[in-house]
Amino acid sequence: MPAPKDSLNARQLAFCREFCIDLNASAAARRAGYAERTAGRHAADMMQDPRIQAEIARLTAAKVARASIEADEIVEQLANIVRADISDVLTWGMAEVEDSEGLPMTLPNGEAILRPTISVIDSSRLPRSITGAIAEVSMTDKGTFKIKMHDKGAAIEKLMRHLGMFEKDNKQVADGLAQLIEAAQGTTLPLAPRSMATTALEGADE
Repeated sequence: MPAPKDSLNARQLAFCREFCIDLNASAAARRAGYAERTAGRHAADMMQDPRIQAEIARLTAAKVARASIEADEIVEQLANIVRADISDVLTWGMAEVEDSEGLPMTLPNGEAILRPTISVIDSSRLPRSITGAIAEVSMTDKGTFKIKMHDKGAAIEKLMRHLGMFEKDNKQVADGLAQLIEAAQGTTLPLAPRSMATTALEGADE
C-alpha cells in the first residue's frame, strides 16, 4: 500500500509542511499557494482528509524526533514565559540624590530630592525558568542596557491552543482562562489531548 503522502498532490504536501510550522491551517493554505479568498475553506476541507492528517502526523513525529523534545517540555517552556515577569530580572524605584559629600540633597521645603533607579539582577542568580523567558539582552555603544522578554501574549495563545481553549463548542473556555491565570501565579498547567482537525478548524476561520 502506498504511503499517504504518495496520494497527495504537491500543493497538499506543501500545506502539510506549512501547517507543522505554526498549526495555523488558513495561513498554511495561503503559504502553500491557495488563494486568499478560499484558503480557509480549503484548509478546513483538507484537515478532514485522513491522508492529510496522516501526513501531518508523520511530519510532526519526525520533527519531534529530530528535536528530541517532548510535548510537555514545550508546554512547560510556554508556561514559564506566561509566568515570568520583568520584575524577575529588574528592580526599580526611587533613590535619594546625594551631594559631593555624600549627604542627601533636599528641596527648599526640606523634602529629599529623588531620582529613578533601575538595577539588573545578576543572571547567575536567575533560574532557567526565568532566563528561558528572556528573548534578548543587549547593550548599546552608549551603555544603554536592554532586556526584552518573550511575547507573553503569544505564549498564552499557543498554550490556549494546546489546552483546547479555542474550540467553538468548548463550554469550559472560562475555566480554561482561569487555568491560565492560575498558571501565571505558579500553579501547574495540565496538558489536554486534542485532535489535529479541531486545531485546523480554529485557524480556518481566522
